[in-house]
Amino acid sequence: MNGQVLSAETMGVALRWLARGLSVASVGLVLLFLVGEGPPPLRALPQLLLFPLGVCLGMVLAWKWEVLGGAVTTAAVAGFYLQNYVATGGLPKGPWFLLIAAPGLVFLAAGILKACSAARLLAA
Repeated sequence: MNGQVLSAETMGVALRWLARGLSVASVGLVLLFLVGEGPPPLRALPQLLLFPLGVCLGMVLAWKWEVLGGAVTTAAVAGFYLQNYVATGGLPKGPWFLLIAAPGLVFLAAGILKACSAARLLAA
């Protein structure tokens, strides 16, 4: 039983650092786009609040609170897709928005694994 807890802890740490590395890359890419493209039109504000601002905020929060940050990132990208569907009648083309937000799901997995490991330790 002790080996399983240790392996779950190790997996949680590995996922946490994978998510952190991916989040740095994602936030960096988003910042490059924001700087390179100039100020967006005001009509794009609802989308900008969800993606990229909500997604990036979630990734920053996840460095301290994995589950909260992962949930914020996931909710922001889901809201972005919903808002885009309502506004245009379709979803954004390509996987790029999901790939940029993917570290949020990895943070969620790391946080859930951490919580499960803690629960197993308390039960043992």
